Amino acid sequence: METPRGTEAKLTYKPKKKLFEYTRPLPAGLAYPYDWGFLPSTLGDDGDALDGLVIHEAASAPGVVIKCDLLAPFVSCGRRTPRP
Repeated sequence: METPRGTEAKLTYKPKKKLFEYTRPLPAGLAYPYDWGFLPSTLGDDGDALDGLVIHEAASAPGVVIKCDLLAPFVSCGRRTPRP
């Protein structure tokens, strides 16, 4: 798990440092409605691991590994703004 449900900030895993970093706050009043993470040992076209949305009942935290099944893939056409 990279960014747990209810988090009001974006967290990012930094593999070289082997830790999660605070990236940026979400706009005021917004929070992640579901857990977001990445699939280890995968690589997308952008060079990052593939992202995953996890829907479940339990509480989680950054770094927690959740074994789950794929429901459906989502293909994005890319970012509207480049990364800093």
